[in-house]
Amino acid sequence: MTDSDQESSLSRLLPPQLYQQLQLYQQSRGSSDLSDALVEALQNYFDLVVAEPISREGMVNRLQELEKRVNSLTRELVFLRQEIPNTYDRLREQLAAVRLSHSGLLQNLRDRIEVLEQFGSTLPPKSLPDRPELEDDNEDTGDLSI
Repeated sequence: MTDSDQESSLSRLLPPQLYQQLQLYQQSRGSSDLSDALVEALQNYFDLVVAEPISREGMVNRLQELEKRVNSLTRELVFLRQEIPNTYDRLREQLAAVRLSHSGLLQNLRDRIEVLEQFGSTLPPKSLPDRPELEDDNEDTGDLSI
């Protein structure tokens, strides 16, 4: 098939605007053949690169690099698998300490509420101290500070 035959078949296959764009692409690239310009445009569009054959030595080097990477990832995975139980145990201990701390705070608050309720039931509501500095003067009624 000659160049003119290829061009005429492309002009019949492609819509006129696309054919004109292809001709402009051919001129901008300096391609001698319109079909070569089409192949180049399609390769660029699909990001295809004609792969050069890899030498045996290059393949061996690449395999060695991949093997090192796999070994490194395997060691990292083993380390992480060993660390997970330790981390889990440490987090459980921290959570237990927080729960214990909070349960102590809650119990302390409950005790204070009971004292306040008892204190409030023996005095008229207006006689309760409004300010925190007054609470320090009433040490014999219990610790009322929060």
